Amino acid sequence: MWNHVKTSVLFSFVLMSFVLSAKPAAANITSAMLTTQTPTFQGACPVAIAFKGTITGSPGTIFTYAFNRLINNQQQKPLTYVGPIPMPQSGTYSVNDSIQISSSTIPETADQIYIISGSQQVYSNTSDAVKNPSGTRTDFSVSCWKLNPNVVNQANPTKPKLSGGIITQAYVAPPNGLKSTSSSQECGSHGGGFNCIGAFGNQPPMLVLVWCWGSNNPCAATSTDQHISKFNIYEVDSGKHAYVTSTNADPQYGNLATVGFVNQPGGGFTNQCYAVTAVYGNTESVTSNAVCLGNGSVGPFTTVLHPVQTAVHSQSSQYGTGLPFRAACGALCVGWQHDQSSVISPSFIPIWWYADNYRSYYLFDVSSIAGTYVTSATLKIPIDSGDSGCFSGIAEANQDWTNNLNWIGGDFLVPSGDLNSGLDVTSMVRDWVNGQPNRGFVLRGSNENLVAESSSCRTAIDPNAELDIVHS
Repeated sequence: MWNHVKTSVLFSFVLMSFVLSAKPAAANITSAMLTTQTPTFQGACPVAIAFKGTITGSPGTIFTYAFNRLINNQQQKPLTYVGPIPMPQSGTYSVNDSIQISSSTIPETADQIYIISGSQQVYSNTSDAVKNPSGTRTDFSVSCWKLNPNVVNQANPTKPKLSGGIITQAYVAPPNGLKSTSSSQECGSHGGGFNCIGAFGNQPPMLVLVWCWGSNNPCAATSTDQHISKFNIYEVDSGKHAYVTSTNADPQYGNLATVGFVNQPGGGFTNQCYAVTAVYGNTESVTSNAVCLGNGSVGPFTTVLHPVQTAVHSQSSQYGTGLPFRAACGALCVGWQHDQSSVISPSFIPIWWYADNYRSYYLFDVSSIAGTYVTSATLKIPIDSGDSGCFSGIAEANQDWTNNLNWIGGDFLVPSGDLNSGLDVTSMVRDWVNGQPNRGFVLRGSNENLVAESSSCRTAIDPNAELDIVHS
């Protein structure tokens, strides 16, 4: 953990008078506004409600602010203050806030900017902070819906159906009961027709697979559900996920056979494994159970990878002269180191300040498992020193960071788990294995302000991280 030292400088009466005389005669905060584009939310939780605000006042006015959050009629404490900040020459200062909500809220839920400037105290939303500093809250509400991934919305399988607090559709249901058959009668009962005779009479014989799908009489001769356009058959042995063939709907009757025919590969079917998916439009289900012939195995397999490249990038801002030496963060770290020196009385007037922020990056080569189905992916990053609470989010990097030092980010999220025991990065690794550009991970700290404040938290993390991927 990095400790910060706040330096207080006391000036003589003459110098103090000179510094104070530089403050504008009518320095004050004139207004403050805070809005959100999500005053009401209904959907899956957790969700982040974002806010944008502005603080206006006389240029040079020194102020400090915090977000006064009220969740379910409970004030969120302690307040985290930012500043002191000198008002820019434009007379406007922009602020942003985001509140993470994990469960449904009651009406007494809101956000508000609280500003202190000398003896002046102002709340948003107010257009005249001098005459009316009390302002009003920016209210919002959240209704959380829980996910039930085992129920299909038969009315429209591409959209969630909200009912009784449950999202009853988030995907297309997979086939079930997959097996191979050597019976022409069973093949025909699943809609194979004359193809069954040809499959068994073929030289060499074809592999005939039958399965069940749907919620109404699922193992009937055919599935009469009109929402599924086709079934796809994949080879899934030895970590593969290789497309083999599809079964398409009967254009005359609109029926979809629940039987598939696989030509024998050059080496025969020994040790081959197959699975089936259901497809609606551009949406495809996960695979069914697998059928293996001989001693074939579908896993799951675990591949352990280590980084092929790592980096740390910094972002800094500073004001004034006589700034102290700041130690580098070492090989890799996340977090921040902010410090300032100010005249204490009668109001905070900065003499100097600096703000250093750090992000770390890891790149793994996942080409060895390209085309496989990733069941889970866990990123384990040992902490060398410091507080794990400095870390706040991880993302797929949105630019190449291996050849530049830019402050590169991404669509950050807070995954389940922790750095030492492992972060759940399954969705990111699936993207890369399925062909999306792999620019690696970027990790950030929970405070990336670039303003005057006294706050510090840096976590040194190990370059030798481990990415455990379970796949089939």
